[in-house]
Amino acid sequence: MINCSGGRFPTFFVGTTKCTLLYKGGITMSVIEENNAKQLNIVGQDEDTVDHNYAVILAGGHGTRLFPLSYDERPKQFVSVNGEGTLIQNTVERFKKIGIKATHIIIITTDDNQTELAHEQVDDLGILSQNVYQLNPHYGYAGAMVKAAQFISKIDKDAIIVNSPSDQLIVLNDDFIETVRLAIKTASHGVPTIIGVKINNLTS
Repeated sequence: MINCSGGRFPTFFVGTTKCTLLYKGGITMSVIEENNAKQLNIVGQDEDTVDHNYAVILAGGHGTRLFPLSYDERPKQFVSVNGEGTLIQNTVERFKKIGIKATHIIIITTDDNQTELAHEQVDDLGILSQNVYQLNPHYGYAGAMVKAAQFISKIDKDAIIVNSPSDQLIVLNDDFIETVRLAIKTASHGVPTIIGVKINNLTS
């Protein structure tokens, strides 16, 4: 399962979890569990969709909940918490290892400082310079996903988009890879999918 970050939760996400949303073509949302996917005969990733897979990494937050490790000039997505790259660098590498091309990864920022830091940290990972987009913060989380989808649709009308925060600490293991690949294939069948963690205790 995905270890989702907490904090302020957009209404786009189920329950109280800020989760990764996958959708095809728009912002219609539903949740599909693994047994439902099996009933649809959806198993693993469809090789025919690989060239249409994109990731949008939302890096516009200020990371105030990680102060003082992060600070105004360096929000938490641009800091390292485990000594193995920054959170945004690790996010990029996760999606590359899942099979999403670096040239299909879009970074969204909301101010000049974030944009500069993004270029410093992801250009060497194969991210195209023109794929780092700075948006007005008034768009919010959902609006940023819509703007990114509009851009991608001009390039690839069959795109399957994985929207992800840039500040999650996730262990890249077989379960994570298989879950995301299953969600991508599910979305390719016209079923928008939310991936998250089941919450058993809202106080912890």
